[in-house]
Amino acid sequence: HTDQAFIDKYRATIDRALELNPNSPSALRASANYYYRVKNDYRTSLDLVEQALENAPGDVDLWGDRGLSLRRLGRWQESVDSFERALQIDPANRFYQSIMVETMGADGRWQDIVDNTVPLADADPDDLDMQVTRAIAILNLKRQPDKALEVLNNAIWTSSGIDPVFQTNRDYELAGAYRLKGDLEKANFHYEQVAGRLDEVMNSSLQVQTYGGMQVAWSLARLGRTEEALELATRLLRNNPYEKEAMLHGWLVY
Repeated sequence: HTDQAFIDKYRATIDRALELNPNSPSALRASANYYYRVKNDYRTSLDLVEQALENAPGDVDLWGDRGLSLRRLGRWQESVDSFERALQIDPANRFYQSIMVETMGADGRWQDIVDNTVPLADADPDDLDMQVTRAIAILNLKRQPDKALEVLNNAIWTSSGIDPVFQTNRDYELAGAYRLKGDLEKANFHYEQVAGRLDEVMNSSLQVQTYGGMQVAWSLARLGRTEEALELATRLLRNNPYEKEAMLHGWLVY
């Protein structure tokens, strides 16, 4: 929410609730969400969630929030562990299943991703997150670009209602698949598509700026535009220092 008056009222309500009960799990969670969503302060958010869990260890959303904060901090295994704990409490929770799989991808756990995404993707072919994640896993684990391309070129992607963030992710993965096949012309075409979305990405939310921006930077590097890539990467680190660890890990994987 960008309305400062609303944010101030929200913070005041949280403070009042904590005055009445400093150990209230719901008030601590609300405060954690404030730091996570408004301040982008993931360490403070994590501290508050863990404090709340001391009094509500069976709260599925607190475990989910813990996983999200750890994910932002680049602590991938701990993040996955938290999502797994949430799923032990609520096995049918599709959001935590999806975000856990994405986090495994950030940590390069391709076999785990294949094991988790195949049933989810087959059950819901319209789930873009699962389709792209499965394609990435196939590409990285089995080094089978044709199978990855089969998923990424599915007719679902022709919809005019597809979020541009998903399209950026798809183009980046298409480029990787064609690069693995040795078709540099098509690979560079899709890297150019990603690089061309820089303005759109940087005018989006901080999350999109960070992760979409990294894909733009990697694409610029693949295109030989190294100085632009480094300049953008530096800008992203400056704009969102709280996710420094996650971004640096991404560069190492790249």
